[in-house]
Amino acid sequence: MIAAEYNLKEMESFLAMSRGLYDIVRLVDPMECREITIEDGHLKFLDGCFNVWDSGKRCKTCSSFKACRSGSRIEKRELFENNVYNILSNPIRLTIQDGSTIDCVIEFITSHEATKDEIAKINDRQNENIEPAVLLDPLTGVYNADGFFQKARKLINKNTDRHVIIAAFDISKFKLVNSLYGHQKGDDILLNVARILKHFSPDEAVTGRMQSDQFALCIYEDALDKEYILNELATINNIIDSNSFTLEILIGLYDVVDRELPVSAMYDRAVMAYISGFGAKEKQYITRFDETLMDELLYQQSVVNNFHKNLEAGEFNIFIQPQVDNNCRVYGGEALCRWIKPGEGIIPPYKFIPILEKSGLIAKLDAYVWDLAAKQLFKWKDTEFSDLYISVNISPLDFYYIDVYTTLVDIVKKYDIDRHKL
Repeated sequence: MIAAEYNLKEMESFLAMSRGLYDIVRLVDPMECREITIEDGHLKFLDGCFNVWDSGKRCKTCSSFKACRSGSRIEKRELFENNVYNILSNPIRLTIQDGSTIDCVIEFITSHEATKDEIAKINDRQNENIEPAVLLDPLTGVYNADGFFQKARKLINKNTDRHVIIAAFDISKFKLVNSLYGHQKGDDILLNVARILKHFSPDEAVTGRMQSDQFALCIYEDALDKEYILNELATINNIIDSNSFTLEILIGLYDVVDRELPVSAMYDRAVMAYISGFGAKEKQYITRFDETLMDELLYQQSVVNNFHKNLEAGEFNIFIQPQVDNNCRVYGGEALCRWIKPGEGIIPPYKFIPILEKSGLIAKLDAYVWDLAAKQLFKWKDTEFSDLYISVNISPLDFYYIDVYTTLVDIVKKYDIDRHKL
């Protein structure tokens, strides 16, 4: 299920219309346990989203948390003070003031006085199906992304007079470690990164493993020892006994200026910082976010969010770059992908290929390009171009997302072309 998308004006109108149909209608950020209101076109965050019926026990089996993570609507019945609360948690994606998006949930709630049978049934079900939200990463013992967002929010709110920094860490080439040296070696690296980041006091820092080889640190600036982190991370390479292979750990820093901004959005900005530093002309391994990167962040989100729609619209095309011999005789060509965006013309590859690689969408584009190349070879059959071949590019990342061999064989069969021509 794809979450519905709203801007602030649309959401404000939708909430106003819905409130006459339910006892309670509200917008919540279950990742950080906050209720959200919209005032004069701006978001306002309130603490304690579980306080809707003054019960702090809702977080144990929060249906809105699960709805937000799964992207699927979830229904639940809860019992509190002899009243039955029927909760429908509907996940949505909300575009906020600066143009970025956050995932949150609309809760539609009705209630009535419970009968004796309902009390018995709900109590039995709640006792049987307590599934507390899992907030810890099982390998490293630090928080997972969900836990990090929740605990970082509490740290940010605890001491408003202390400046907070969100740091994002990415282990470049990590997938190659698993391929070349095995998963045990990869796990050793992850455990050591977690150990280094857990060095800081839990009263002053929160550490999370966001996914795979990506970590995050939320910390008061006056408690951050950059020299310690850099020196310790530099020793990670000692885990791999190789003179030809070195790991690069990228660090992005985001200064928390707007404390009400969702922690997920803060983390995205820290990630944007290290991506920017890695792609700079002179590579930087630690980069601080500044607002000039915001346009680039929004552009990247736009490319990812609209990719499937643009692909289906036929905006991605191939240009055949001829390959010739010493006598200038054309004997084949290379299929080069270009994005032809209506109203903007041709978008060069460097403006979208790295983004698709980072988001895991590159395999979808590559398979589409292979199909276009095969289709062109089919059109050349029984023409003056029938002896030409077309070569295509394959990203190393394709092997992580699709069966490259099977995909190519299926395409050759689909168009009944000579496999040597592709």
